[in-house]
Amino acid sequence: MKSILLVLFLCGSSLGQTATFDMLDWMTMDSFGSHTKGAGAAMWSVMDSAQNQFYWVKNAKGYPWDVKKYDANFIYDSITEVNWTDPHAFKKHIGPNGKGYPLTPRFVPYVPGASPKNLWTITIPPSSTNFEIHSSCSRYTKSNLGYAKTEVWGPFYESLGGDLPPYTETLHLNWLWSCDSSYNNCKTKEQFTLMKAYGNVKWNNYQLRNGKYVLLQSSIRNTVQSGTVTPVHPCWK
Repeated sequence: MKSILLVLFLCGSSLGQTATFDMLDWMTMDSFGSHTKGAGAAMWSVMDSAQNQFYWVKNAKGYPWDVKKYDANFIYDSITEVNWTDPHAFKKHIGPNGKGYPLTPRFVPYVPGASPKNLWTITIPPSSTNFEIHSSCSRYTKSNLGYAKTEVWGPFYESLGGDLPPYTETLHLNWLWSCDSSYNNCKTKEQFTLMKAYGNVKWNNYQLRNGKYVLLQSSIRNTVQSGTVTPVHPCWK
């Protein structure tokens, strides 16, 4: 399969897919004036279609947040917080085209009724994993995540309790970095459980220890509550 971005090696599923997942529908909550909460940080999905981006806001005060940009081809990890107390401090991911790291294709092919499997992998070389660590809007240092990759797995059928419907289709978006040059033995793995109409409902953070991933942090958002939020972002429009 040819690479859509020259700096990326993309591996898709085999031929014969009859449907696609629009990952924007899976990564954001439907706009019915609600948000999700549970054991861990709450989550407000805020669309900014004028800028082709959306926010995962994690607190009712409007920050911290993750900012994801999107286009017709990919969804990108663009900005995330440095801490939970200062919206002037953030990490800006540069990526191969300035939008951030490509997390997933915008549309992921799958075969309805098939068993869960790795639907897509994106490998990202160190030359494209640079990021800025901002202490203010204009002051920052630079760093790099080394070899990194993302994976979309599924579809799964999970019962996550609370207000989420039981035995519902989910996708797992894995974000791994500090990998070896073969994109294996990645030191850190974040896993986002995505549910259509509800968005990011679960997050797990793993660290590689003695060849196995050990769960360090986990949060689940399975309760739906009314209320919206406006993102606070003083360093960009």
